[in-house]
Amino acid sequence: GISAVITPIAVSKSTIRKEIPIMIGASLLLVAIIFDGKIDFIDGIFLIAGIIGFLVISYKSSKKESDIETIKSTTIQTQKRFLTKSLILVAIGLGLLTAGSFLTVDNSIIIAKSLGISELVIGLTLVAIGTSLPELLTSVVAARKGHSDLSIGNIVGSNIFNIFAIIGITSVITGIQVNEKIMTDIIVMIAFSVILIPIMRSGFKISKKEGLILLGGYIAYIAMLFYR
Repeated sequence: GISAVITPIAVSKSTIRKEIPIMIGASLLLVAIIFDGKIDFIDGIFLIAGIIGFLVISYKSSKKESDIETIKSTTIQTQKRFLTKSLILVAIGLGLLTAGSFLTVDNSIIIAKSLGISELVIGLTLVAIGTSLPELLTSVVAARKGHSDLSIGNIVGSNIFNIFAIIGITSVITGIQVNEKIMTDIIVMIAFSVILIPIMRSGFKISKKEGLILLGGYIAYIAMLFYR
């Protein structure tokens, strides 16, 4: 929503045909899994299998769609130099992210207890917004530079990865007890995912007006959390 408000985002047919349905499918699978009030080891294995399948499909799809080009040796040398730098920065980023995740969880619990708000609401609002800021910045920058596929792919791919990989790996390491209230939030997530399809198909882009509609929907959802 915010990305589209800042600059309209073009959407490829591939995203509408493949990635969005996979994201909706992942959400529906999550609904089925949490019906018994927990996500255990076996559930985690199914979810991890889902992310592996998604990565395989994405890899094969990218190979089919990529053009065969002749790459100059100077370009290869430049890429190698930037690759080393990128790997170092990624390692540093992962270290800071790990430290930040512990601080986020600990302080979110403190805030929840201080304000008398449930940890679920804090997780769905403060923590969710905080952890989504890097995705927001990446999507905005990518869209402004004309890389709309990267902008949309970052958001959709992140949602798929969070469901399959994050929840899957966590539940394999330690089972997850599910608050029954979360079912409503997952249904809202699925509803917004479905709404995205006709929005994206209208001219194969998300306009500023449509971005405002999505943003308004999120604000309404946040308000619902505090009054339900």
